[in-house]
Amino acid sequence: MAYSSDSRVRVPPGRTAPAPARTPSGPQSGYDDWIDVEVHADPELDVIALVLDGAQQLVWHPDVARVALALASAADSAQWCPRHSMLLVPGGFQSPAGSSFFCLATLERPHRCSGKPLPAEAGLPMPQ
Repeated sequence: MAYSSDSRVRVPPGRTAPAPARTPSGPQSGYDDWIDVEVHADPELDVIALVLDGAQQLVWHPDVARVALALASAADSAQWCPRHSMLLVPGGFQSPAGSSFFCLATLERPHRCSGKPLPAEAGLPMPQ
């Protein structure tokens, strides 16, 4: 048996070594896309607003004051990962908040797996 020149893979005589692994790319790559986002957190109103591509999106976190503390001490602009609904605040670990990552929930209505909307409480409109 022979050895490939660029790896420790044993290659039988008459065969070629496997191609080196490629870095995944594209939407199904397994890597997460982080985008710059403008974030406003108001602990008095218990509201967090993300501004993505000029559109405001309201999100929820159980401790808005902690998110606001991290944003106040941010070393750079916040980053948003839509795939995991995760907010990254650079420098947040050194802030009084003690964290740079915050999982934020959107305020959209939940739906069952079947796609049928859940029953709405009285007085709340149901999305179609």
